[in-house]
Amino acid sequence: MVNPIEMPERPDEHDGASLFMRTYGWGMELQNPDPAWDHTPGPKYTWVCETHPLIAGEPFTPFTRAAMAGDVTAAIANWGTESLQFINVDYTLTLSRLPDGPHIGLASHTHYSHDGVANGSASLLDHKGPIGTAVAVALAQTGFRPRAKL
Repeated sequence: MVNPIEMPERPDEHDGASLFMRTYGWGMELQNPDPAWDHTPGPKYTWVCETHPLIAGEPFTPFTRAAMAGDVTAAIANWGTESLQFINVDYTLTLSRLPDGPHIGLASHTHYSHDGVANGSASLLDHKGPIGTAVAVALAQTGFRPRAKL
C-alpha cells in the first residue's frame, strides 16, 4: 500500500526522555509541542512514542498505543497561530488495523470552530501506512501555553 500522507521522517529511537510520551513535529527539533512550534495556519503533523509504561511492568498493547495517540488529535488539529487555544473534551478513534511498532504518526486534516467549540480530525499511521482516523472535540481555552521544558 502506498502511503498518501506526507509526514516528517519517523524517528528511529526515543532519547530516554523523562516525559511520558514523546512527540516529534516537522524537523524533529520541536517537541511535545514546544511553544515555538509552527504557528502558521494549516495542517500539522507529528509522530508519538511512549517513553515509559503506563502501568509499571506492563507493556503497551498495540490498541492502547493507538488509543493514546488518538488523544493527541485535539492538539495538532486545533494548534493555531496563537498556540493551543482549545482544550480536549473528547475524541473518537476508528481503526482499520492495529499499529505495528512504537511510533504512531498523526496528520491533521480539519479544524472547525464556532463560539468556543472546535472539532478536528487526523489520520493515524505507522511505518506501513494509514491505520485509522481520530476526531476530537475541544473547548476554547485562551491563554493556555504549554511549558517548553517539562
